[in-house]
Amino acid sequence: MARVVASPVLVAAALASGVAALTLELQWSRQLALVFGASHYAAATVLAAFMAGLGIGSCLGGRRADGLRSPAMAVAMLELSLAGLGPVMAVILHALPAVSAAVLPDVGVDGGAAFLGSRFGVAALLLVPPTALMGATFPLLVRAFTASLETLHRGVGMLYAANTLGGVAGVTMAGLVVLPAAGVVGTTVLAAAANLTAAVCALVAARGPVNEPTQKTRRSKAPTIPRRLLWASAVSGGLVLGAETVWHRALMLVLTNTTITLTVLLGLTLLGLGLGGALSGRLPKAADPLRWWAGLQLTAAVLVAAQSLWLPELATLVREIRPDMGWGRVLVPVLS
Repeated sequence: MARVVASPVLVAAALASGVAALTLELQWSRQLALVFGASHYAAATVLAAFMAGLGIGSCLGGRRADGLRSPAMAVAMLELSLAGLGPVMAVILHALPAVSAAVLPDVGVDGGAAFLGSRFGVAALLLVPPTALMGATFPLLVRAFTASLETLHRGVGMLYAANTLGGVAGVTMAGLVVLPAAGVVGTTVLAAAANLTAAVCALVAARGPVNEPTQKTRRSKAPTIPRRLLWASAVSGGLVLGAETVWHRALMLVLTNTTITLTVLLGLTLLGLGLGGALSGRLPKAADPLRWWAGLQLTAAVLVAAQSLWLPELATLVREIRPDMGWGRVLVPVLS
């Protein structure tokens, strides 16, 4: 019977990789706020570029995973590259506000469309390459972790949960502890250390026995994914990011500090995704995954629609319960 080779070092690599990725996402949002002049546009840009890069990298990494002799070694090389790219990106984004102000269109041009569009394009060009490297690590980790199609779903669930919960830890540490205390330099060091930790874990896994595919997996052909299922997945992902953007604006009414707002938003969103990923691997084998997926999408739609009914009243509610010093100053001492 095929089994998942539950390598703790690969789970640790996924965890550390998540810490680094979300630390950088929060840091880039903070730095890009100086380019856009508003944190909301910066957060939307980083979310869009981040997910685009992850999607591109995941596609490329998935295509190459089965042809690599040691996927774990490839993960180590990617993480080492990201450890070096993080500080480089910090320096580039530090200089970007001045360069943008001198070269790109002003806010008064074309009603602001040229202002936002030009800055969005430049930020996306800068962020997509490193996020593509981040995205490529996950399918390579999955390939190194599991040896058969039968156990693939469980391997994906375990690694996804570790990676996502690592992101929760990373964004929480960065937003509530490191950024307030050490600024961008501190988060850059934290992200690089996490990338190096992931690289070391992957190197340790690469020195062990290679997790070769089973004979049945070698003989099997790659499944053909219905195009409508891909479109449904794309629409679902778009709605999730759309909801995240709305939640960000709503949370700004509660947590006026922009960094803490994005920290809470990303931390809670990733916590839910990580718990869902962990539970997905425990579905009974007889369960129909498409029925489960459809049911979960319907439930999420009902919850988001229900939220829309009380969001207009959020400002009134916040005025009644908000402390005089603001939630940001209350939460930071408690959570850190």
